[in-house]
Amino acid sequence: ETSENCSNFPEESIQSFINYSQRQQILLTNENAVPLNYLAKKYEVNLLIQATENYIEEYQNDLPLQILLAYQNDQSFNTETFENIISRNFESYINEDQFLSLNFPIVYRIFGKFYQKRDKTSKLTDEITDFLFKCLTKYGKEASSLFSLIDACDLTSEKVDILLTKFSDVFDFHFINSSILKTIYD
Repeated sequence: ETSENCSNFPEESIQSFINYSQRQQILLTNENAVPLNYLAKKYEVNLLIQATENYIEEYQNDLPLQILLAYQNDQSFNTETFENIISRNFESYINEDQFLSLNFPIVYRIFGKFYQKRDKTSKLTDEITDFLFKCLTKYGKEASSLFSLIDACDLTSEKVDILLTKFSDVFDFHFINSSILKTIYD
């Protein structure tokens, strides 16, 4: 089988995969970890999957976002590992311009995992609410569903005012829970 993604692989990565399959030692690098991980998953090479995922986790600031961007449209590629890595380090990724280049369902899953595991006693930071507003700007009405994941009581009256004014034509108010009504009323 051929895939669009395979045609973009450097020849060295394909050769490294073949060498690994022939029990030769290979060196993992930032350039080959992503394609080798993809090939290892495609051809079910478990030890190489584990080795590339460990490498990617170790160099997490660079690779997981690149991987998701490269394979987000490939239905056969399982993005869960990389979504988990990004969700664990969510606040370091949300200011990356490339983050909003991901397909919205991936952004939704990452944010949902992050928000579910966060400290429940902490309030929403301005950085997080600004991220939500960036999502509304980028993805439109679809991004309203992100607000169903948060506790709307954590939104300040200023942020609610922004929703009611700047995003009134984009935001779908069906996605906020009833607690926001108290904030709106206040």
